[in-house]
Amino acid sequence: MVFAAKMLKLDLSPEKRKQLMQAYLEIKAWPDALPALKSLRDAGIKMALLFNFTATMLDTAVKNSGLEGIFKPHLTTDKVRAYKPLAAT
Repeated sequence: MVFAAKMLKLDLSPEKRKQLMQAYLEIKAWPDALPALKSLRDAGIKMALLFNFTATMLDTAVKNSGLEGIFKPHLTTDKVRAYKPLAAT
């Protein structure tokens, strides 16, 4: 988030950063996502979830959206410090 704000030359005060981080903890999936994902899972399709979130943020978002048990595993870019999309070097 800080990196993106700097790249876009946006002012990201500590208060704005705190508000944004709280919003991430309250994020929910679109209402039609759960039925669609359950259909895919029930068809035997294995799905993983990859986000530019911390593990806590991702687990909270999955729980808030009722998506527990849909994705295995939950992958976070935070663990390896490589964020998507990663520019080619």
